Amino acid sequence: MSFNKGDFLDCLIDSIPDLISFKDNDGVYQACNEAFARFIARKKEDVIGHTDYDFFSKELADFLRSNDAKTIQLGKAIRNDEWVTYPNGLRMMLDTLKTPLNDPKVGLMGVLGISRDITEKNRVEKAYLSGQQKISLLFEHAPIGFAFCNMDGKLLEVNNHFLAIIGHTADEINGLTYWELMPDHLKDDEEAQIQNINKTGPYGPFFKEYIHKDGYFVPVQINCFVVEDYDGVKGIWSVVQDLTEQKKIEEEVEIVKAKAIQASKLATLGEMAAGVAHEINNPLAIIGSACTLIEKLLAEGRYDEIPRKLHMIEDSVHRTSKIVDGLKKFSRSAELDERRNTSIKDIVENSLQLVIANFTRLNIKLRSEISSDALAYCNQLEIEQVLVNLIHNARDAAKTGQEKWVELHCYDTEQHIFVSVKDSGAGISKSHLNEIFNPFFTTKPVGEGTGLGLSISLGIVKDHNGALYYEEESENTTFVLRLNRVG
Repeated sequence: MSFNKGDFLDCLIDSIPDLISFKDNDGVYQACNEAFARFIARKKEDVIGHTDYDFFSKELADFLRSNDAKTIQLGKAIRNDEWVTYPNGLRMMLDTLKTPLNDPKVGLMGVLGISRDITEKNRVEKAYLSGQQKISLLFEHAPIGFAFCNMDGKLLEVNNHFLAIIGHTADEINGLTYWELMPDHLKDDEEAQIQNINKTGPYGPFFKEYIHKDGYFVPVQINCFVVEDYDGVKGIWSVVQDLTEQKKIEEEVEIVKAKAIQASKLATLGEMAAGVAHEINNPLAIIGSACTLIEKLLAEGRYDEIPRKLHMIEDSVHRTSKIVDGLKKFSRSAELDERRNTSIKDIVENSLQLVIANFTRLNIKLRSEISSDALAYCNQLEIEQVLVNLIHNARDAAKTGQEKWVELHCYDTEQHIFVSVKDSGAGISKSHLNEIFNPFFTTKPVGEGTGLGLSISLGIVKDHNGALYYEEESENTTFVLRLNRVG
């Protein structure tokens, strides 16, 4: 196959998508390829013999001629990016290489220009840089800690909030390892997590503590994930949330909660006062009578009858002591008691003993059926408070009816313990069912209830992972306490 060398070169240059042009020393176009002619909306032959001023605005033409002159002056190729608006209105970012063209015999012939459309490339790069800038700003100013360490635990990159959490400066981080921030009592667990991380992948959230520069522990919540290649390093990114303020708020909430519970218990004790006084007066009367009789027996020399009277006094003292001990125990702050496995039978019987006096005084029948002696892991005082509150509510509902009774039934299943408290009342209006556990809601007359009893009781039960609910299917008012059974 034969071909003309000049035609081949023309064909080759025209097939190149870059814009190629050649101008002489005076800036007159002597040649160009099809791509260049197409973008200035001319034919190739209409380009030859013209200058930039024939195709572009004076401002752009001056700029192009200035670059030509600089190329000629320096005698070497120069490169620049330039925005160009073509006659058809198309605006493009061009990466232009201008090279002085020399002939060994003639010398400098002009300037060869090769331009490539980088408009899209420029847009992508700007978008990328903008994204990187946003990520960098987010990284540095985020209200959460970020830290990257290699698999040996050396900290390589952290943000400002992480530095604030541990109390170190950016300079102090150099050479610092993850293990130096870890309290000794957590290191074994951390080593196990590191060993398993390649199997488990991302892990968390989990709670731990960091050692602050000043020596105290900072509670944190952490999520971690492995990065196989971060700037050539395999390591772990940690996302760290400082829980100091949250813990402080939780502690304050617990204090308020404990005070509310204690206040509710004291209010309950106030309600029981009249009945308790009656219960104590009976044994005290027996003691007083026995003492009078003993004096008489001593005076008459009937010594053989004295032991029986002393035994009556002893029984009455024991009965009074039992009542007082129950009240003292009930009034004690539940915070002082730890959770332990406790017999539900003991809880129910203690609760009944605290309330029985008021039922006797008001002539309300209190029936109980305890069919379970199962164990619940709980704070005994708190659960007793829940039951006393339920029984008192049932008492208040029953005391105004023709039939006056309250029934307590305790039973268990394989997984749960149930205590139901039913009264002779007519039940709760459906319009109130969604409100009965709300704080300060009460259907009692003014001065007879704060509306906090059920709300506090529900909080206590939920804290024990149990349930407290109203049984709508029952003909009478019935509340059910459910606890998890141990064993």
